[in-house]
Amino acid sequence: MNIKDIINKYPAAGELLAKQNIGCISCIRTAIKAIEDGKYAIAESEITSYGILLTEHIKKEDDILYPWMDRELSDHQVGQLFSACAEVDTRFGEKPAYYRKLAATMAERYAGK
Repeated sequence: MNIKDIINKYPAAGELLAKQNIGCISCIRTAIKAIEDGKYAIAESEITSYGILLTEHIKKEDDILYPWMDRELSDHQVGQLFSACAEVDTRFGEKPAYYRKLAATMAERYAGK
């Protein structure tokens, strides 16, 4: 069983994840555009919104997803999901480090603006 199988078995969970991801992506895209346009107040607002969405996402994982996984999935299935996630992380290569560095550079450059 992979993540797609789980989402197909529980469509409400898949819909919730999709809505949350779209909201996060929208906040970040809007923030980047605002920074490019010199509209720092808008960027700050969008980044704050992203932080709120991310906090909600983590809370839902802790309160809903992980307890559900403990009840519904075997250790083998959890291991398969972990392996699939590790494979995706490997495909990203150096991109996460690049974006962490970019975020730090932007924070330095635009601090106090």
